[in-house]
Amino acid sequence: MEAPRQRRQECCEKPGAVHAQDGQADSELEKDGQKEGHKAQKEHHGDGMHHPCCRRFLASPIWRCTTLVVVGFTPVFGMWLAMPELLAALEISPWSLTWVMNFLFGSWISIQFLFNFIATQWTNPGDCKNIKPPHEVTGQFELGRCDDAPQLLYAPNWCTKCGHWKPPRSHHCSMSKRCILRMDHYCPFTGNCIGLRNHGHFILFYVFSFLGLSYSLVLCFAAVYRAGYFSRFTSTAGAKLYENQRWIGQQTHMISSLNTLLLSALMEVLHRNGITILVQLGASIIAMIAVAATGTPALHLAWTNTTTMERLFPMKEYVQLKEQVYCPVGPGFYRRAGTENLEVILGSRWWLRLLFPLRGSVDVGAALTPRPSAEGSRALWDRIQQVKEQGVRQEVRSCQELGFDPGPATAAQSSV
Repeated sequence: MEAPRQRRQECCEKPGAVHAQDGQADSELEKDGQKEGHKAQKEHHGDGMHHPCCRRFLASPIWRCTTLVVVGFTPVFGMWLAMPELLAALEISPWSLTWVMNFLFGSWISIQFLFNFIATQWTNPGDCKNIKPPHEVTGQFELGRCDDAPQLLYAPNWCTKCGHWKPPRSHHCSMSKRCILRMDHYCPFTGNCIGLRNHGHFILFYVFSFLGLSYSLVLCFAAVYRAGYFSRFTSTAGAKLYENQRWIGQQTHMISSLNTLLLSALMEVLHRNGITILVQLGASIIAMIAVAATGTPALHLAWTNTTTMERLFPMKEYVQLKEQVYCPVGPGFYRRAGTENLEVILGSRWWLRLLFPLRGSVDVGAALTPRPSAEGSRALWDRIQQVKEQGVRQEVRSCQELGFDPGPATAAQSSV
């Protein structure tokens, strides 16, 4: 017999009801087919980071140690060489209370930063291989219940590459060649995939990056200001700009004047404060730009309980409303209060991890049955009522066209 037609019920990308247009389904399926073909071709031949040699190098201890040296330069150089000169430039007496407090604070930030970066590199992000779904016959995991919402199941999702069921919010990592629990993304800089067990270290690594670099910049700028050149620089720059205001349209001349002033400022800092403070200032500025560019979106996604994979590939996970009726969920489906979202990533001992360099203790059981937000739960309930009253609007030929594999057992039953 012909395999039964699988039905699809459209849902919103974020909590609420937003329907896709009727003419959009066929074009999306055609595009998905083309993408799958290109993806298979790339995986066969290998390109970019997915090349076998590149994968091995990015996961090698040599690469991880190299990136550790790069990110560890600013805190180590700052604590051992720059800190004594910075405190001396600020006229803080050695071994005074202020001197000791600054050293203790700087050491705490540096240790927390380096510990969480190393833990991000070497912690297993979470393997799905030995995890069995509570409904093994169909391969389905349960959706966490919110308030009085009904108990629903996720659509079965089989990984053909690994040969096992994929839990909710899990994805197959093409770099590490395995399925990762609550995968966020693969980070080539750390040489590891970011998943359930090391996501907290990844977030804390950025938190202490911002805190440490801000502290370093405050000390550096305070030392420069203490030298008395900052006020002369601003007054000279203001006079120069006023002098050239009639040539305001000549941007090249203005930029040249500002570059000359900036160069003279750097030379004055070098002359008065030494090369050590200048190196620390430059390294802190460069590192802050890099951390702000990559860390701000990472912290925002963590605050909203959204993974990078869910943001890049929304509507790829489905909840079963009833037999052969599936509803996709979007990136805002799991968003709750910010502190609750951080507890999902950092674990129940999140406050201890902010104080001390500790390994995370995340709840794997809660990760296997993720709880939606109150809005997401209500949206699912509305969808159930809508299906009962209006039926299903769109149908597709198979679950694969929706983007998930129902598994070998389900496929065998469908072909009977």
